[in-house]
Amino acid sequence: MKNGNYNKVEQEFVDTIRNVVNKEVAKNSMVNISEATRDAILNYSEWADPWNPLYSDPEYAKNTSYGKLPAPPHFLEVVNSLTVWPPHPAEGFMDHDYAGDYMEYKKPILVGDTFTLTREENLLEEISEELDDENRHFAFTSNRSHVMNQTGEEIGFSEQLVSLTLREKPSEMDLDKFPFGDHVYTQEEWEYINQVIANEKIRGSETRYWEDVQLNEELPAVTIGPTTIWDMVAFFAARHEVPFHPSRFFRNLPNADVIADERTNNTFVPFCWHFNNDRAKPLGFPRAFNFGGSAAAQLMRLATNWCGDDGRIKILNWRHVLRTPHGDCTVGYGKVIRKYEKDGEYLVDVLAFLLNQCRGNLSEVATITIALPARSGAKDLEKQFGEIDVAGDFRRGDKVKIARIPKYHFPTGYPLEGAEGVVEPKFSWQAADFHRFGGYTSIQITKCDQPLTLSDRVMVPTELLEKI
Repeated sequence: MKNGNYNKVEQEFVDTIRNVVNKEVAKNSMVNISEATRDAILNYSEWADPWNPLYSDPEYAKNTSYGKLPAPPHFLEVVNSLTVWPPHPAEGFMDHDYAGDYMEYKKPILVGDTFTLTREENLLEEISEELDDENRHFAFTSNRSHVMNQTGEEIGFSEQLVSLTLREKPSEMDLDKFPFGDHVYTQEEWEYINQVIANEKIRGSETRYWEDVQLNEELPAVTIGPTTIWDMVAFFAARHEVPFHPSRFFRNLPNADVIADERTNNTFVPFCWHFNNDRAKPLGFPRAFNFGGSAAAQLMRLATNWCGDDGRIKILNWRHVLRTPHGDCTVGYGKVIRKYEKDGEYLVDVLAFLLNQCRGNLSEVATITIALPARSGAKDLEKQFGEIDVAGDFRRGDKVKIARIPKYHFPTGYPLEGAEGVVEPKFSWQAADFHRFGGYTSIQITKCDQPLTLSDRVMVPTELLEKI
């Protein structure tokens, strides 16, 4: 479909975002949590990282370089998670995918900090031509906020990336083409999961120096194991993205963001698709699925485990690739791809991803920038500056084969091993930043020995591919 030339409903939808929604943004400077109290930090840490004493033990934290209890870096999202969502169109159905976040962490959040914020205008970009189907597609960059602490210092900036699709009606998953089923774990797979957990290492007080880091150095894998509705309820409670009001409250709001159930004529709050299988089906998905933000916290734990108490997360730039249904297990993995200096800080960039062990696809991808302490002077360290080219030379339309398998996968096999396909920027966020986010390649699978149970559009690390 060509960009522009909207019908009446589409034009009203676009105008609402560009005018009404941005007016709401301009006057909405309310933070989700106004103070990083001891309880607020500990409550969030109980879900995000209950294993790291830096964020869960105030007495331990006193003896670190922070001097007091810090919040996990991703707590910034909790401060600034009051998202302004566009209303559903007057006709048809709006499908949205939480595509990821870009987050800069400029100062640590410490117990007792209070917050104010300023918001920038939302951005709307049509990407229908790039995705080339019968629907309207938009990249919606929202929640673009600068967060300040009580002294007026900016502690962080974040923006949320959302993919919006206008359809005539809710999509339905083709269960004949994709015979989805719950993964049945073998004893061997449980032993593998427990071994990944046993091998997780929290660096803690053992300082990781910049000089000691090598390009291509791997970060120990992390997992929370197979997820259930309990994991998502715990995450939602910790994140507190929306108030826990009864459904009636949301139904009666102006431009109420509720969705009608055509079978029962009842309405439901969109977040229900993370908890209820029936609510996920209007999105063309067979099961309730994990929050994307919960995956971002897992990626963050990968980084904080590795960098230790004296490391500082500077940037998390992550993208949600494919929904993970309840019951599946993802494993997080990363490696160092760049070492450099900027503004007096010694930095490393980490290429990271979550691999769905049950289906073989990447569920989330990221680059994470970390500042580490250095022992010696800048002149000595310049010799260690370097970068690995992870972009690859694949172009849209190239025929490729998954010729190698990722290091971390179930011992029972990698479902996509040997699969063939065509390179395509099939994920809507890629249409907006396909050439800015390297290290991963999306392909349309054309041949695979194993049944594809979620989608034939998958993303894999570029290093696994070869042209055919």
